[in-house]
Amino acid sequence: MSNDRENNGVLGKIVTAVVIALLVGSTSPWWVEELKKVLVNKPEPKNETKLEPKNETKLEPKNETKPRLREDCLTFNTNNVRLQTDHSRWLLTDDKSRMILFDNQQEAQKSLNIIKNYGINSHCFVGRPDPSLEYWLVGGRAPRGSILNEDCISFNLSDIAVTQVNGRWKIVEGGRHSMFDFADKESEARQALAIIKKYGFTYSCFVGRPNPDFQYLRN
Repeated sequence: MSNDRENNGVLGKIVTAVVIALLVGSTSPWWVEELKKVLVNKPEPKNETKLEPKNETKLEPKNETKPRLREDCLTFNTNNVRLQTDHSRWLLTDDKSRMILFDNQQEAQKSLNIIKNYGINSHCFVGRPDPSLEYWLVGGRAPRGSILNEDCISFNLSDIAVTQVNGRWKIVEGGRHSMFDFADKESEARQALAIIKKYGFTYSCFVGRPNPDFQYLRN
């Protein structure tokens, strides 16, 4: 803006001088030279330095390694599972381990049928001895499908969580429905929740209630 004002001032003076020279009949060419200077010495536009955008270093999210889920499972041959009497009770066994001891023969037989029908071949525990949760797998996966006259309760996998209720750690659904009780064992409750989510269990099933001898999870 200042350069434009200076040029306009010079031009004004030159125009005034030309008019006066013409009026008085002057032939002095000085105004021609001044005009040339103004035209030749026009200020060049300033080279504005463009600010290049800074190369910001993007921080990549860290790949956090989740602790490996440790599972305690015993595998067996489904074909070898059978019932045998144990004094006045009925024992479910594969001839290698004592799996479940029943007071009721009908419930024992129903449990054996369920294991055979699903092809269950792994018996797993959270916490031993006296496990706080037991679950059964078929070739390393959850039992799938359904069997006639099953006693099962469905649950929403995305709506279950570990919660402390009256000093006891539990897995609850929807913040209200208590599913599994772990007493004071918070770590076992959280491990059990991780296992349920890993296998995608959506049904909790029982043989004999209350206090079922055989309990399993499926989807």
